[in-house]
Amino acid sequence: MDAALREAERTWRASVDVDDARTLLVRAARVGATDLAAEVLEELARKWEVRQVAPAAELILSTVERTPPSERLRSAPLVDRLACSGHAVAVERYREWFPALARVVGRTPAMREARKLAARWAPEPHPILITGESGVGHLFLARAIHELSGRPALGRTHAGATAAGLVELELQQETPEDGTLYLAYADPDELPVRALEVCRARRARLIVGACNDADEFAPALATHVIELPPLRDRFDDLPLLVVELLRRRGRSETPPETFLAHLRGLGWGGNVRHLDNYLDRLCTLAEDGDLFAPELW
Repeated sequence: MDAALREAERTWRASVDVDDARTLLVRAARVGATDLAAEVLEELARKWEVRQVAPAAELILSTVERTPPSERLRSAPLVDRLACSGHAVAVERYREWFPALARVVGRTPAMREARKLAARWAPEPHPILITGESGVGHLFLARAIHELSGRPALGRTHAGATAAGLVELELQQETPEDGTLYLAYADPDELPVRALEVCRARRARLIVGACNDADEFAPALATHVIELPPLRDRFDDLPLLVVELLRRRGRSETPPETFLAHLRGLGWGGNVRHLDNYLDRLCTLAEDGDLFAPELW
């Protein structure tokens, strides 16, 4: 290790000071000490989360900004942590640098973990299994992973839509060369394994969306798993979800607490898709009026 780097590391470990971290990050970048830089950034993120040390967050953002865009994805979880902990600039930078991940809305731990895994695994070729109840957003996350992967095309097929023979034909037709195939609502039978074989033959990436538990699938499909939680387990995300789903309909209202309390009292058997349909109905009923008028609920 470079002598100046060793000295900078000793100084930082003794002080854990932001200025010493800045010096160490500069020296680490010069010699390519990525593991050490990652440790420093992790400590800076902890400083922000625990004590809201603004210079620590600013140093993280400036370091990520200097990172070449092709290598920036590995820093997405750090920026996500700052954004979810209330750093306004980090929220904007996350949307700017990682728009595909920013569209996967939620600050609850399970959603942060889903984005973290998506960022980590998107550039890799292995298959990904997305599990969770119907309506939690399997396809939405699959699209984000595909976009982050840089692959040229996304093919889709629905495992339960047609007879097995026709699905086999669809696999051949829908799997893009060097692209991504999303297999929706797959049961843990031979079809996902067959889809994996077709993808390997065409150098494509397979993403499977399923309502079954991961341990029911073949090991080749259950090594990289992202589990999406049901809506009833992430009610803290309701304000963000409502604002985002309304924004996609061209509306900018902020839901009042009375409306959010009403939503928390419902069952949401269809999860986020159910919420999306519910808001769509309210928009139709309200037209240009008050979307949150109790008589519409």
